[in-house]
Amino acid sequence: MAFSKVTLILQSLVDAIAGKEPTIQWTRDNPSTIGKKIIDLLEAGSYADLRNLLARHLRWLVSVKKLETSWKSILDSQGKVVSVGEGEVTESSDVAVVRFPLVLEKLALKVVVRISARGYVTSIRAVPDHSNVPWSPPDYVDETLFEESEVVLGADDRAVPASLVLPRSPSAVIVMLQGSGPVDRNSSVGQLKPFKDLALGLATKGIASLRFDKVTLTHAEMLNDNITVEEEYIYHARAAITLLRSQPEVEGLPIFILGHSLGGNIAPRVGKEEPSIAGLVILAGSTEALQRAAIRQMKYLNTLKDKTYHVSAALIDAATKQAELVESPKLGLSTPSSKLPFAVPASYWLDIRDYNPVSTAAGLGKPLLIMQGGRDYQVTLKDDFVGWKQELEGNEGVEFKVYDDMNHVFRRGKGLSSPDEYNVAGGHVDGDVVEHISGWITQLNLPRPSS
Repeated sequence: MAFSKVTLILQSLVDAIAGKEPTIQWTRDNPSTIGKKIIDLLEAGSYADLRNLLARHLRWLVSVKKLETSWKSILDSQGKVVSVGEGEVTESSDVAVVRFPLVLEKLALKVVVRISARGYVTSIRAVPDHSNVPWSPPDYVDETLFEESEVVLGADDRAVPASLVLPRSPSAVIVMLQGSGPVDRNSSVGQLKPFKDLALGLATKGIASLRFDKVTLTHAEMLNDNITVEEEYIYHARAAITLLRSQPEVEGLPIFILGHSLGGNIAPRVGKEEPSIAGLVILAGSTEALQRAAIRQMKYLNTLKDKTYHVSAALIDAATKQAELVESPKLGLSTPSSKLPFAVPASYWLDIRDYNPVSTAAGLGKPLLIMQGGRDYQVTLKDDFVGWKQELEGNEGVEFKVYDDMNHVFRRGKGLSSPDEYNVAGGHVDGDVVEHISGWITQLNLPRPSS
């Protein structure tokens, strides 16, 4: 990554003037304890001591005050620390990568810390951990009609776990692409697992599926590299299609790509890369630029009565400046990720900046099913769905379906949608959505291999 090279050059210049910093030996000798140490320092208010653990280039970017306000903001929104687990350590050349569980009152996380050869923390990233969230099948699922097995997609440091669901006599197969961020194969959010609902619901209807953990969840450290949509989505979608073609149970069956949210945005790009696919199912697929959609969602949250979800004007202003930088000709690979939305590297924004999902979908010449919830505030009718409809309405093989009372994860409700709707125990994707997807695929009447 260009930024890393620049950082190293600057580091060497500073070292030449100020001398090398002393090694922090305990972080190298006992890296598994770094998580507990970081949280202990935060809980004690020892922000300066924590900052001293950071590599020099991070200290240039993060002040003691910034550490304090960020930590207090997390506690205010997610509750107190419940537990901190022992770290799992992976050594890679001169870098130690430590993953440790952190449980807050309202949120469980896996935190990934990278430690340099000198013992300094070079990055900290947190990803949601939904492994302990209970789930029971919705009433439209019959678990006697299919089998689910664990498979692996990709190789080496890009390998991710996945779930293959095979009905007794499948008629088609779907590869699922979830939304933005480090998301698991179930597209878990709060207490909901919408992709698990869809996978097992569709299997009950005779449609096989393959869904996988995103690499940004399994290998969170990849966000420190020159990541693009190729690494985030396409590599594993391609691997999924390759694996399915080798499975005798589904060999020769039509393969569809189902994408939700940003996954729906990226689905046409996968289709372009893999022209053999049979069609696309786009659920709440975004067409608005990601950096602008984030700002719109922040402003929407400020209209809710529950101030828990309100976003400060300062944060919205910062997000606006980050969005402007993404759209600026000044954006380059050397732009620090700290100045960009979600601290995602410039390589990613350069990759998606000029991508148009709608025109890409139009150029595929494949059947498209585009579905949207009318109460969705993350991907909306007027900001996103209209983009699909304006260019694709009337095209042969394109179908639109709107559920006025459904939200972003296709659950029914009333009034303004809010994040509270994702924390409903026993909540599921509405059965009508499963019914419509399976019916649409069936009515295409695509050829099946002879038995």
